Amino acid sequence: MKTLDRYLLREALAHFSLGLGVIVLLFLAGAVYEVLAPLVAKGADPYTLLRYLLYRTPEALVRGAPVAYLFALLFLLSRLAEDSELKALLALGIRRERVLLPFLALGGFWPFWASSWGKAWCPKPWRRGRTSSAGRCWKSPGPFSPRAPPSRTPRVGWSTWGRWRGIGSES
Repeated sequence: MKTLDRYLLREALAHFSLGLGVIVLLFLAGAVYEVLAPLVAKGADPYTLLRYLLYRTPEALVRGAPVAYLFALLFLLSRLAEDSELKALLALGIRRERVLLPFLALGGFWPFWASSWGKAWCPKPWRRGRTSSAGRCWKSPGPFSPRAPPSRTPRVGWSTWGRWRGIGSES
């Protein structure tokens, strides 16, 4: 690994860790607003609330890592361009592909990291799919997934009689 690679990765990981921390806090704040506020109103003890937030942290990490990496690259490349470091690298004869290679390698690493993190650190009932939040951490069903609950599945498209159905129409 060359000095340039280490420099670029160190800068990218610094921005990534800051962005991931912010995004995880946003996800956990959403969980607090959505679930924990009614529990606090009913008088749940703080240990249970903290444990719930710890159980939601792996999901937030897995879902927030791609977004944090995207923002890290945007901030880093804009800073490198603003400080004319990219111009200096190109003037030295370093190709653009060579500059982007560490970012592409790190970007290819994230899906494997997220999958292993989600499988290793999710609570066991979530991994087995025995709760309502089945597979939340690493294989979350989207609204178009066949495993999604019927209430969340949008009904958009052409009906069997050739009529267009909008979102939420039952016919």
